[in-house]
Amino acid sequence: MNLEADLHVIPFGEDLLRRLAVQVIEKYHASLPRLTDVIVLLPSPQACQHFRQLLLETAAHQGYSALLGPDIDTLPHWLGQQSSNNLPVLSEHQRELMLVEALVDHQYLYGTGNPWTLADSLLELFDELSAAHLCLPDSLDAFIEKTATAYGLNTLDNDSLVGEARLVHSLWQAWHQQLSDAKTIDRHTDRALTLQACENTLTTKQHVFIAGLTRISTAEAQWIRHLRQHKQVNLLFQASHAPQLTTEYHPNKVIYTLLQNLEQDTNGPPEMSLTDSTSPNKPCADDRYGHCLDVIFSDDDTPLRLRAKNVAHGISHHAPDGNIDKTAQSPITPRLSLFSASNAEREAQAIDVQVRLWWQEGKRNIGIVTENRRLARRVRALLERSGIELQDAAGWALSTTSAAATLERWLETIEENFAYHPMIDLLKSPFLLPDQDHEQLLSAVYRLEQGVILKENIGRDINRYREHLQYRQNRLPEDMAANYNDVHSLLDTLENAAAPLLALHNDKAYPADHYLIALNTSLEHLGLSQSFADDAAGQRILEELQQMQVASKHSALHMHWSEFRTWLGRTLERFNFQPPAHSSQVQLMGLSQSTLSQFDALIIAGCEAEYLPGNAGGSPFFNDGVRQALGLPGYTQQLSEKFHQFRSLLEASNTILLTYRHEQDGEEVVASPWLERIQSFHKLAYNNDLINTELTELVNHTDTQVTFPAATLPQPVPTNPVVSITPDLFPEALSASAYQQLMNCPYQFFAARCLKLEAPDSIREMLQKADYGERVHLCLHAFHQDVPELPGPFAGPLKDDNKEAARDCLSEISRVVFANDLEDNFLHRGWLQRWQIMIPGYIDWQLKRQTQWRIKSTEQAVSVPLMSQHTEATISLRGRLDRLDVGSDAETGAKVVAIVDYKTGVVPSEADVLHGESVQLPFYALLAAHTGSETVTQVEYLALDDKKINKKTNAPIVKSVGTLEAETLDTLMTDNRERLEVLVEHINSGAEMPAWGDDITCSRCQMSGLCRREAWQEREPA
Repeated sequence: MNLEADLHVIPFGEDLLRRLAVQVIEKYHASLPRLTDVIVLLPSPQACQHFRQLLLETAAHQGYSALLGPDIDTLPHWLGQQSSNNLPVLSEHQRELMLVEALVDHQYLYGTGNPWTLADSLLELFDELSAAHLCLPDSLDAFIEKTATAYGLNTLDNDSLVGEARLVHSLWQAWHQQLSDAKTIDRHTDRALTLQACENTLTTKQHVFIAGLTRISTAEAQWIRHLRQHKQVNLLFQASHAPQLTTEYHPNKVIYTLLQNLEQDTNGPPEMSLTDSTSPNKPCADDRYGHCLDVIFSDDDTPLRLRAKNVAHGISHHAPDGNIDKTAQSPITPRLSLFSASNAEREAQAIDVQVRLWWQEGKRNIGIVTENRRLARRVRALLERSGIELQDAAGWALSTTSAAATLERWLETIEENFAYHPMIDLLKSPFLLPDQDHEQLLSAVYRLEQGVILKENIGRDINRYREHLQYRQNRLPEDMAANYNDVHSLLDTLENAAAPLLALHNDKAYPADHYLIALNTSLEHLGLSQSFADDAAGQRILEELQQMQVASKHSALHMHWSEFRTWLGRTLERFNFQPPAHSSQVQLMGLSQSTLSQFDALIIAGCEAEYLPGNAGGSPFFNDGVRQALGLPGYTQQLSEKFHQFRSLLEASNTILLTYRHEQDGEEVVASPWLERIQSFHKLAYNNDLINTELTELVNHTDTQVTFPAATLPQPVPTNPVVSITPDLFPEALSASAYQQLMNCPYQFFAARCLKLEAPDSIREMLQKADYGERVHLCLHAFHQDVPELPGPFAGPLKDDNKEAARDCLSEISRVVFANDLEDNFLHRGWLQRWQIMIPGYIDWQLKRQTQWRIKSTEQAVSVPLMSQHTEATISLRGRLDRLDVGSDAETGAKVVAIVDYKTGVVPSEADVLHGESVQLPFYALLAAHTGSETVTQVEYLALDDKKINKKTNAPIVKSVGTLEAETLDTLMTDNRERLEVLVEHINSGAEMPAWGDDITCSRCQMSGLCRREAWQEREPA
């Protein structure tokens, strides 16, 4: 292929945009400053912006500080502005809905597959067919035969082949029939028609400069050929020194393919030479770096080891005369280095450090190119923390923005019956209800979360929130209850906003626009439409919602809620948000945005095989060979484009760093084969792996990371920390659990009872053992005494002949008590069943118990003063007695009382009780001694655990355990009272309260973050 004057192939090492600017100014020097007849088409908006600056600089050297024109744009955007077709062009959303509708009508073709996922692959295939000006045969049999030939099959009996061909052919025909019926066209047809029109609408004075393209459609190639015939175009491309390609795997392959498309009349492979370049056989001395790269990525059969040896000895790879350069110094090390990271965070830190180093050196035009968007986000966060802002050319998926997160939380709130987690996240969003006072709104949210959701353990259902909110207001004084009125208003707002969407959240299918109308109405109620309009990312979401609504008005497709959510979710994933541009010259971009860029310093990050070259797209239709036979682009073309872009970047700066991970979470990460080829070549040629050791050392130092000054950290906690308190910190009342806590660990008592610290409340989606115990206590309370809003109590004395009625009564009470739990989580039925199997055993135990004791009270709250003999300090002993029974003394006939403490968990051992380690029973006895004139003669636990089974009946055993009576009980009561008085006196006098470090106590302690037992245990001598 002979390159004419209108076509220039520029070496990678040169600035193509600067060359283009010089061409334009030179060609139109006589017309300056008027360039209105010039059209410049470039591959990306970033290239357009940079070219404007270069053009102005070049014109300024000619004495022109300003220019009129030219029209600088990307080819797709420029064609969109030139379009004058009468038929409307389908938007992306309209295309998608139209094809999904066709798929629904042809479900027999694909069975149970997801039409939305299939639509993606089909639209991509149809776009490729349209771009290549390929039309499928009208006959299905003809298409099957063509496909079979492409697969290399001699028979048409292959079911998979026939099924694939039938699906593609049928939907292609249905798709075009829908376009015809709707009197619309797709964007590829619009572009083709616009290009045809441009052949006539461009004036003879207008001239087009096209630079940096790596792929053109059939229609674009035809248009460019027309421009070349009329000498109205200049083409500029970039490539490396390569006299002839021998394989498909070369950075120049994409340019060769493009030139072949432009020169259809040429037979055989193209011959390409570089414009104004020295011969590739004899590279210039100052171009040894580029020559090295050409050798590294050469596609001939010479082994890499031999190439490396020749280059190291100064022998040109293609020089037949064997010219030798005696300076065997690497031309690569001054310009390029590598950083190998052990994980993603270390890679991001290295990029952050290197950018800051370059910034201190005065470099400002710094590029960071990566296909790893997760790494890009982390790098951006680190650099912004360092005070360096970035221009992000790639942008982010709308789904990753805070506005989209708020929208998603609202829809999850609808779907999960106002579940607390998404609802509270929504209520705390800064986008919600912008017209309300923000502090007042957060105060209402706090009261809802802390006072209702957490305290009442209500996990979902707006009606239950209201019900328990009213309960709480009823329990509070009138002035405090009034503070919760704004919570009612907040719940009303949520319910009103949810109404339009709840009407559609069912098993029925509705027209697509119904969902969008309801969503927009809902967003208006919540003030989100207003907030989104004031936010850059929110504006993009509103734009896409508007486009979706326009598309849905022209679609007859009915969808279920789940399909609408799929459509919305796909939209937020596919469309991007680009942060507002600012003055920073540090640019973050993907590989495609980097075309034609030049930098003072450059980092190519994420150089792993996963991203460079990346995996094949994996279209479900046709393998790569068949696609090529059918005239469709395949993975090899994508690979060629990425290879060309990567090779171009290697000469886009004089200072380049390539970063990659060799490991992540203990697993090996495969580096990019392009990076490995560079490193292996350099290791063979110069015995140097190009690793940037200086940067590696810097990253390993923590002082190179940007941190914000914080308060001085506390000194390490000493072994078994101790503390003393003043009397005003000691609690005014002690419960049995507080007393037990004091005995288990004084330091824990200090933190929990004196400082009143506690772990933050959280909603328990699953009932825990403590919750189960509370439910059982309530069931037995209602069985024996009247409890409002619960069935019971059981009427009449319990006898053998009414045991079944008693069991039924207690079972009915239990069902009501556990009803709300079952509504929250069906799995809670297991807790109800666990208790229900205990009911027969409890009734039998009660029958035996009532022969000596009758119930006096249940769940009785008691408060008893405790006076110290040596100080004036007074505290109260407080508690709730599960059950207080009354009976008669066998000897004197006097009335006596007994305490029964229900235990659904672990029962303390008899030894712990007798030795004073477990204080619950003696403590309850001290309380009961003040409930009347009766003497306390017995305390016991009633074990309601289902672990012990009666072998005869195979039912759980309910029995009394740990019983204390007579002198043993009196002694323990006296000892515990005296001990408690002494403890209170000593603590209030300044006695130390140590942390024991007991394994059992510490295993369930919520104060471990304060005590830090693990830290001080590590310092203990072995």
